[in-house]
Amino acid sequence: MKKFKSLYNEVNEQPEHEITVGNYTTKFFYMCGSAQKVMSANADKEGAEELTRMQDEFYKLEKEAMDNGEATDEQKEQARDLYNKIMSKAGEVGLADEIDDYMKMHIDSMEKGDPKLGFGRTDTLDENPNPARKFRVVTRAMRRKIAMRMRRMAKSATFKKKKEKSKRRIASPEKILMKARKMAKQKILAKRFPRYNELGVNQKIKVDQIIQQRYSGGIAKLAKKLIKVVRRKEIEKVKKARQGPEDDV
Repeated sequence: MKKFKSLYNEVNEQPEHEITVGNYTTKFFYMCGSAQKVMSANADKEGAEELTRMQDEFYKLEKEAMDNGEATDEQKEQARDLYNKIMSKAGEVGLADEIDDYMKMHIDSMEKGDPKLGFGRTDTLDENPNPARKFRVVTRAMRRKIAMRMRRMAKSATFKKKKEKSKRRIASPEKILMKARKMAKQKILAKRFPRYNELGVNQKIKVDQIIQQRYSGGIAKLAKKLIKVVRRKEIEKVKKARQGPEDDV
């Protein structure tokens, strides 16, 4: 009976945002919701435990860099070495595509600071410690750069393949939250600035600045309510993609 209670307590003490794969329980998987999802779904694969350990080591390093405000040159080198090892192991396990979808963002975060360190955390999704961080102003140069990047990506076979795959998968928690924030911003814009889409680039930048200053808190609150809507749409998207095109009658 004591052994049973001990085991019961051990299971219930596992942090909400961590997972157990084989005999290993993660400590830093709260840094990435996608990793939680992918490794939980593939926990029975041969080599999954070692792959989970390696990712946990990466997220520990990312956490240390995040707490410091940025990654040191030494941490960047360690991150690149870990990333290469993780992707090599992922290839052996047969999860290279799934893991590279999110690990590429994490290595960019460590080496370039974009996305911001800690972007994938799931332990702060509901805390909203700093609403202003949830929305950023996109300058004219940034818009041009994003547009050029998207045009290049749209032509690549890899991008097209990932896009098709994404239609058959429910988005990760961080992506769902990101979509909810985008939806919330659009609702605020529709109410406060209904002619936003008719504005020039410079005028849009000014409106974005106003949104950031006055409505970032409202966007964060509204995004929380819209998460359920986004999840529902994700489920519908996956169902439709898996059904395939309807045959002509």
